[in-house]
Amino acid sequence: MISTIEKNGITWVNVKSPLKEDIEHLKEKFSIHELISEELSKPTFHPKVDLYNNHLYLILHFSIFNESKGVNKNLEIDFVLGNNFIITVNYEAIKPLEDFAEKCRTDLEFQEKIFFRHSGFLLFNILRLLYQFSIKELDMIQKRIDGVEEEIFAGKEEKMLKILSLLRRDILEFGRAIVTHESVLSSLEKSGVIIFGGEFSPYLREVTSECFKIKNLFANNKDTIESLYDTNDSLLSAKINEVMKVLTIMAFVTFPLMLFSSVFGMNTENTPITGSRNDFWIIVGIMIAGATGMFYFFKRKKWL
Repeated sequence: MISTIEKNGITWVNVKSPLKEDIEHLKEKFSIHELISEELSKPTFHPKVDLYNNHLYLILHFSIFNESKGVNKNLEIDFVLGNNFIITVNYEAIKPLEDFAEKCRTDLEFQEKIFFRHSGFLLFNILRLLYQFSIKELDMIQKRIDGVEEEIFAGKEEKMLKILSLLRRDILEFGRAIVTHESVLSSLEKSGVIIFGGEFSPYLREVTSECFKIKNLFANNKDTIESLYDTNDSLLSAKINEVMKVLTIMAFVTFPLMLFSSVFGMNTENTPITGSRNDFWIIVGIMIAGATGMFYFFKRKKWL
């Protein structure tokens, strides 16, 4: 699906799930290089920035939370820029980009501010929007981390084990998307100056600064999750060890009972005590004394 917005001599073409004929149409209309059109036909796992004559080609991935599945998913956005046009291609719905495009269509005052001088300023605003959205995604993860931290120390270690595993998956998925952005944006600064001139360099540096901020927040969240995971694992292990300790002590405390019951249960002719007066109560007394002795021993050793 292709949607187009034009203002002040600048054209923004947003393409969602491009078909072959869509790419051919864009190739003919904007004289896109053959290599770019081939790249646009399918998503790629690798971000990059390339300069083809007067066209700049940029691929970035952003981690977007999928509400229906409850997981973060890395989605690709391709940018093709000329001096007076920008093409964005996404292979799945990216809500912040769709909301931004809708605002550009309906808010004429906002449109006037965004479509300014050349397409580079539009690219700057789109990238800034996406990085601000990424910060919100990290804030959501931070809120989940805070909730998990409270639950861990409330004695809910087993329940938190799965939630922490999901958090680790989401933060790793986020990291896979964002970790290469800094080097790509560094290349974009050099290529952007070639197309749009030196005056555009501060805007590209601001985008790089936003990316650097996100990487720091990501690293902080990742370290926190790993620390909480280790803490939860230690608390869970301590709880399991405590249960095993109690079971072991119970086994040793009841050992005399099993021993004496086995000895006096043997079918022999000369078994001591058996057959004498009050033999049952004597045997029970011996068993209770043995169990009490074991209990006292563990208590004295402070194992109980």
